Amino acid sequence: MRIVNRYRIFVRHLSPALLFCLAIQYAGFPQSDPEQSPLVLDSKARSSIVMKISAVLQVDYISPETAVVISEYLETQLENKVYSHISSHEHFAKALSHDLQRISNDRHLQIYYAPQRIKVLSTEEETIEAQRQRRERDRFINYGFQRMERLAGNIGYLEIQEFAKERLGYDTAVAAMNFLSNSDALIIDLRKNRGGSPRMVRLIASYLFDEEPVHLFTHYYRDEHSTQEFWTLDYLPGKRMASQPVYILTSYDTFSAAEEFTYAMQVLNRATVVGETTGGGSNLGHWEYISKEFYMFVPNGRIEHPLTGTNWEGIGITPDIESPAEKALEIAQSAALQHLIATTTDSLFMGNLKWAQAGLKAKMNPVKIDPAAANGLIGKYGEFIVSLSQNTLHYKFPEGDTFKMIPMGNDLFMLEGTNAFRLQFSRTPFGEVNEMIKLFYDGRNEIKYRSQ
Repeated sequence: MRIVNRYRIFVRHLSPALLFCLAIQYAGFPQSDPEQSPLVLDSKARSSIVMKISAVLQVDYISPETAVVISEYLETQLENKVYSHISSHEHFAKALSHDLQRISNDRHLQIYYAPQRIKVLSTEEETIEAQRQRRERDRFINYGFQRMERLAGNIGYLEIQEFAKERLGYDTAVAAMNFLSNSDALIIDLRKNRGGSPRMVRLIASYLFDEEPVHLFTHYYRDEHSTQEFWTLDYLPGKRMASQPVYILTSYDTFSAAEEFTYAMQVLNRATVVGETTGGGSNLGHWEYISKEFYMFVPNGRIEHPLTGTNWEGIGITPDIESPAEKALEIAQSAALQHLIATTTDSLFMGNLKWAQAGLKAKMNPVKIDPAAANGLIGKYGEFIVSLSQNTLHYKFPEGDTFKMIPMGNDLFMLEGTNAFRLQFSRTPFGEVNEMIKLFYDGRNEIKYRSQ
């Protein structure tokens, strides 16, 4: 992103009144000293800010026709004194953003009140310091890579909350993808991802295809009348996952570059999208300096996919499997396990998959057991102890580790936090529990007799 000043003004369709106002503002746009006293938000200042926003839109906004409509609408708002009651800088920015987005249906188009940010960018030294702080911030969030793990059934899971700059997060991205490379299926969680760098999108996507480059998307920029194509990389450090099934988790908060990744994978039939329709922001843009208090993000480009010739702007991406966002992970796991069960020919692996499937089913459809039956399980089985606390059964190892017992039936349980084994309790003909059997996915079992 960059903050720039642009003075080219597209004025062909503006009214004479608005042209006159723009001409006045253009003469000094936007020269200000960050050390000056704070702007008093009176009618003159509000008019100045609105006119500068209109000027920027005429120069840069991706849709010239929409820019004209927005400018005329803002002019009407000024004439009708709609903003005259607003004295708060923050509220003014929110009101302008609301109007801009309502007219354009573009969630990227937004006004920000941030005098400190603008002040930091007012000198070369301070800009360098701001860049250092941004690098440190990206490191602090691990370049967007929030969590990765192996789920039951050898399903890889990767949560990415931001696509950081590729040059900064490259090593972390490569490490994450190599960690997951032995998975038989992959789930990529973008439910909290608001966007980021298209080059990082390309890097992650490249691991999901063979070496032959695949055209992912094209960027078009209005101000330069130029295009930039993004293809998968023919060289990557480590293994690719070109054949494993991929599932992408989405929510309404999935936005911008996260949608770019999702859209490309869906259109190319490389992934199954699970969750909610995404936020609908495909336009590209940059930061634009409006005054010493306000700046805006103005979209000056758009994304197109070579197969569809279009994008998801304003409508979002419809999942292949729709579900509430909070349920998307379990549903994707279930779909991945079903796929692997249907395609595996390895009997041992089949047992592992069905074991994982039964455990996931118990999580998705919790079983309630009778309190009396739960009380009947309390006791010591060999060196292991089963206890009841707050209506929940717990299993305790001799070393002291304790696990919550999740019922899969009245006498069958799995343990939260471990998939190593399950517990099956046996009863006498009189209904009393007399032994606990530790069941392993490979068919082995260990019997522990109840001693008290």
